Amino acid sequence: MIRGGRCECFLPLSSPEDSAADSSTWWRPERDRDPGPRVRAVARWGEDPEQRRVVRVPGGWVEEGSMVNFYQDRTPPMPWDRTGKCWANRPHAVVEVRADADGWRVSRPFTARHPALVEPRRAESAVVVGEARAVRS
Repeated sequence: MIRGGRCECFLPLSSPEDSAADSSTWWRPERDRDPGPRVRAVARWGEDPEQRRVVRVPGGWVEEGSMVNFYQDRTPPMPWDRTGKCWANRPHAVVEVRADADGWRVSRPFTARHPALVEPRRAESAVVVGEARAVRS
């Protein structure tokens, strides 16, 4: 059951473009291509990356963090298009995260999702944020 724009997992169903306060680089993995090796880790939008994040490994992506399954070392890597799915099997936007001296944080570059990352076969139906937004301090 969905209430107030939130999923059963309590994450927002909207994308970061709907929030003027968010200037993170983001993707909808169920329709956007993998951004490539430059992006090392992502978190579902609205989720704390310290508790749960998805990190690139050889052969795919694995979940890490304090709220992750204790059997993660036995779980095979997932494909990119699964990185946004929650336990309720609903797709969510993911934002780039990076480790710094204080732990994992949402990356805040000045660009929004890049239109070139949208799969050509789905570009006509994809919602793409084409304008860059200024970094907020």
